[in-house]
Amino acid sequence: MSHAVVPPAFEDVVRELRTVREKGLVRLRALELPALHQAARAAGRQVDEPDPQAVEALLREAVDALGGDTLGDAAEYLFGLVRGTVGWRPRDRRERAAKIVGLSVESFRKEPESLLLSRVAEEVLRISKGAPAESPAPPVEGTLAGQLVDTLQWVLARRDAGDDGPLDRPGEIAAYGPFSMPFAPVTVPVTVHAGPVEGLTGIDILVSSENTMLEPAKPFKSSLSARIRAAAARRDESGMIIDDVVVDGLTAWMRAHGRFGLPVEPGRVAWTEAGELARHGIRRIYHAAVACPVSNSNDYQVDLEGIFRAVRTCFALGRQQRVETSLPLRSICFPLFGAGRGGLDPGQSLAWSWPAMRQELTADPSWELHLSTWRPSETAAVLRELLRSLAPADKNVTIPHH
Repeated sequence: MSHAVVPPAFEDVVRELRTVREKGLVRLRALELPALHQAARAAGRQVDEPDPQAVEALLREAVDALGGDTLGDAAEYLFGLVRGTVGWRPRDRRERAAKIVGLSVESFRKEPESLLLSRVAEEVLRISKGAPAESPAPPVEGTLAGQLVDTLQWVLARRDAGDDGPLDRPGEIAAYGPFSMPFAPVTVPVTVHAGPVEGLTGIDILVSSENTMLEPAKPFKSSLSARIRAAAARRDESGMIIDDVVVDGLTAWMRAHGRFGLPVEPGRVAWTEAGELARHGIRRIYHAAVACPVSNSNDYQVDLEGIFRAVRTCFALGRQQRVETSLPLRSICFPLFGAGRGGLDPGQSLAWSWPAMRQELTADPSWELHLSTWRPSETAAVLRELLRSLAPADKNVTIPHH
């Protein structure tokens, strides 16, 4: 790497990657791409004169670093890096990328595509700074216990390599699984997500944790409730919220159920439309009241039995809305209730949710289950709980701990 060249700004790389996506690699020589050429020089791929081949090589290396999974495959088609696609029209490349991630073109072209471009930009900057690439996530193969152990060890290694801060950079979201978890007499696919909840795509029902007043957090806060509220809101060209979908929906629900200005019992679930999250393929947001505000403080007390009731209510509401709306509601994503300001240990949170999930999925295995985490330690705690759920049936299960 040439230490005399400073890597470009993240925003500049994202903007120029968008230009490359729109114009195609065949026009690379004619494009003004100062940030990408700067990144190529910082990485030692070119000297002083702009070299389109060096930029293409840098882009290929960045996309390769995403791994041979859905994300990497989508990026290859989006930029025309797959053999025979360099001359494809931008629309055709986008359509293929959207198909790979299981979204319509309209849903993909907004936030999911931007997140993917951001993820590629991060890899471009990592290469330009000379940082080593992360090891790819372990493939989902072998016995179920082996899959979970391998994934847990990989997550622990990532956590030990850095701090345990929240994963909230643009595009910083990973999916582990799906794991075919047994719910007698069948199995149900369970996927563990790590990263910002607003980066989730293609999940029918997104569950949010709320207080018993069903008052979502301010959209500029960092909690799960705040992030979902902000992501669902519709904004004008300046970024100002013009339709606060979650607040308006919950207010209407509280009035309809005679609870406006009053608390609901822990475990109650209200639903709202998904707003802008519909562009991610999300159809409904379920708001589970599990946190009881503590008087004269900013703290909450989590109702553990309320967590159990909320999980069961979410499944019941989903089945009800399947019938009432004819929507194909099949996938549902739960958070770690109370693991934020509620102060619950992540493992304890899932331990209270899991029995209700097991009961519901045993009775109705038509669902796909998703679990959302934010910090590496939370991801590891969820994987451990999944392993513990196998232990009674598999005496050979050994759970790694660091």
